[in-house]
Amino acid sequence: MEALGLAASILTFIDVGCKVAKCAYEIHHSGSTDENKQILDLTRDLEKAAIGLKHNPLLVQDHELLDICAKCQQESTKLVALLNTLQVPQNVGGFRKLRVVAKGLWKQRDIKDAEHSLDKYRAAIVMRLSAILW
Repeated sequence: MEALGLAASILTFIDVGCKVAKCAYEIHHSGSTDENKQILDLTRDLEKAAIGLKHNPLLVQDHELLDICAKCQQESTKLVALLNTLQVPQNVGGFRKLRVVAKGLWKQRDIKDAEHSLDKYRAAIVMRLSAILW
């Protein structure tokens, strides 16, 4: 039984080590992880769409939609700010890059929570727009 617990601990350690190594490699070569870059691009796109909808003259009477767009924009801004703190310029030393890797792993839950919120806002916006078009 103890051997099984030891094996599970070793596998967990290896899994975490691989994640750290992968993140460190990506940050060292490009300043950010590929996943964070993708999330950042999609978040900025959703933020632009929400801003565009808020300023669309055909939709200014739909206060619920405008409220959803405003909340979406706020959440997008927070996520973009968080992701920007997880980027490192190329000319920065290795220790600072390792700190960013650790911070990125630490903030994964916050990133996933923000992504989940944005997905809900996106679905609500699509639903409201579909209702307007019908």
